[in-house]
Amino acid sequence: MVLRIFISPKATRDLDNISDYLAQNNPDVALLFFDATWQTIAKLAQTPYLGSLYFSNNSQLEGLRKWKVKGFDKY
Repeated sequence: MVLRIFISPKATRDLDNISDYLAQNNPDVALLFFDATWQTIAKLAQTPYLGSLYFSNNSQLEGLRKWKVKGFDKY
């Protein structure tokens, strides 16, 4: 099952800001991050229960899962 993905404007800005930050020191790494992020998002769409649950006190985030971007363990 492949789910539709909605990426909020804030999430898009966050990804742009991370890419811009990485590009300051190494534009190639920024491109790798950008590609790896979209590959990760596609993987999550194909396998929606992949990753571990993200625990939060915010009820709107109930059921949210997290998964690292391949090659970028901090993201």
